[in-house]
Amino acid sequence: MTTNGPDYQRAEQIRQFARQSPCICFNLRKAARSVTQIYDHMFREIGLTAGQISILFSLATIGQMTVTELSQAMAADRTTITRNLKPLVRDELLAVSVGQDKRSRRISITPKGLDMCQRSRQIIGDFEQRLDHKIGSDRIQQFCQELNQTVELIQNI
Repeated sequence: MTTNGPDYQRAEQIRQFARQSPCICFNLRKAARSVTQIYDHMFREIGLTAGQISILFSLATIGQMTVTELSQAMAADRTTITRNLKPLVRDELLAVSVGQDKRSRRISITPKGLDMCQRSRQIIGDFEQRLDHKIGSDRIQQFCQELNQTVELIQNI
């Protein structure tokens, strides 16, 4: 692509918009998609996505949950959670049981799922080490705290 043709100018216009948009939603979604793509690429070697890893870690940390509780914990809609659960159940990383209310399903992590969490910890650790070197752990910690506080404030509007 030349650096002075209409295609280059259009691409530059799009990049500039993406860098300068003041919209919180646009910027959060852009950041989330970018980070998710990186994690999806890293987890490809173990056959999982970032969303599926998040589900495994949520269940490993919190314990058994319903789909509704899991969707609340992850701030995701039920259909997204359900779509991500299917391959995890198929691959026996998660188990589904009937809840007290016969209509509800309880999701729990299996020993195989816990092993997968352990495998993914090494991948995450390697990446976070590179991230710490590039950005700095204090800056990352501060960013995460501010992001969590912002999310809580937005949810209370």
